[in-house]
Amino acid sequence: MGSDGSNHRSLALRTASRYGLEQKNWIPQRIRNQVVETFDWTPDELLHMIQGLEEASNEGYSVWERGGCGQSFAVILWDAPNLCHTLSVALSTACRNFNSDTAFRALILYQYFLGIKENDADLASVVGKLMSKWPKLAAHPLSKELVDILEEYGWADIF
Repeated sequence: MGSDGSNHRSLALRTASRYGLEQKNWIPQRIRNQVVETFDWTPDELLHMIQGLEEASNEGYSVWERGGCGQSFAVILWDAPNLCHTLSVALSTACRNFNSDTAFRALILYQYFLGIKENDADLASVVGKLMSKWPKLAAHPLSKELVDILEEYGWADIF
């Protein structure tokens, strides 16, 4: 595997393509287009959903693993327009107004989608700058692990 994580990202993109809407979906394209238009989330809506998932996780529900509600949430976000920008705004808001778990989850989702949608992003640098700007992120118990993964592989798959 390359140190830039390109193999992970290309596998994610191939998998999405193989199982994506375009190839194996019985819902007509015109209906899919109408539904996707409603998936244009605001930063506050994203944070409300992330916070709800974090609360469920804290109550012992399986949320942020393969097959959990967190994965379903990420799939719903997949085609949202301007998702990386919206997640960036949500992340800043979370760092100012939410607890560290919600803020860190927003960071994880941001780097995940930034790595897929903007394949050339230097995620280790992006995340490092965000952690410098927002001490809440750097102080999170999983921050070092995320940074290590990004430095070694260039991207962190979340499922």
